Amino acid sequence: MGSEGKPQLQERVPIIDFEGFNGPNREKIRGEIAAACEMWGFFQLCNHGFDQDLMKRVKDVSKEFFYLPAEEKVKIRVMPDTIQGWSHSSLAATATKLSAGSTEYYHNIFKPLKEHLLPLNPPTFGSTWIEYFEQIQVLAESVLALISESLNLPSDTLVKSMRGPTSGSPYLANRVNYYPPRKATDDPLGVPSHSDPVAITFLLADDVAGLEVNKDDKWVEVEPIQNAFIINIGDQLEILTNGKFASVDHRGMPSKDPDQERLTLAAFYSADDDRVVAPLQELLDESHPPLYSACTFKEYMAKFTARGLDGKKGIESMHIEHE
Repeated sequence: MGSEGKPQLQERVPIIDFEGFNGPNREKIRGEIAAACEMWGFFQLCNHGFDQDLMKRVKDVSKEFFYLPAEEKVKIRVMPDTIQGWSHSSLAATATKLSAGSTEYYHNIFKPLKEHLLPLNPPTFGSTWIEYFEQIQVLAESVLALISESLNLPSDTLVKSMRGPTSGSPYLANRVNYYPPRKATDDPLGVPSHSDPVAITFLLADDVAGLEVNKDDKWVEVEPIQNAFIINIGDQLEILTNGKFASVDHRGMPSKDPDQERLTLAAFYSADDDRVVAPLQELLDESHPPLYSACTFKEYMAKFTARGLDGKKGIESMHIEHE
């Protein structure tokens, strides 16, 4: 992989206008999403109808949280037996001092909600994020409906394939990355290259570039568009579509300007923990055997967490070899 190279600027992640997706533009938008998923695994979605005031509020309340002293944030720190909570890439489990140049993050599950990991300060943090995920679920299922249709399947196929056998719900989680200003002499530590273990990710970013996507063994920098969502295919959707739409290696970097902070808010949609994820039977036949083994999302996440962020090795471990 070209993981050490500088990002390419001449290529651009597809930009899709979502206006009219439930009307006369549906066929056009469906085709554009399918092409973006197949060629890139990434696209930016504009005119999606999401509450723009809510988008601003969730960014503001997230920044408020990161601006708190470490002594406050460490109350919900990531513990050794979990990946949820707050952490810092140079922070030991019991430390309260931060090193410059590293990334802070907050990660929680919102369906089913881990309420004890919602910070009490800022007071509106939890309610804002819960409201945000209510709209994220609606938008995600609208996009998944179009992806299902592009596979010549009923529009609710992918959504149904991820609902829990008991809960009847998908898995929803976030990861908020905060890249603080740093000294020019600091190493600009970011988020290592990885594919997302979930089905689909909706990334809300500020106006500072830093996301890089691996396209044809070259890193392509994504220029964020105001109020657009950067959407990418995750490992679970690669399994469900039997490789038709593949997850993509990507990484996150701080701003090139050391005095400039950067914030990204990822919302993850995937199968419920107890749902077995396997290639959809409708896509299989004698000429198209299953290319991935089946497992529950909980089992997949356990392996992913143990391995850490390491390119696409998680999904590669699920491949079935055929003669």
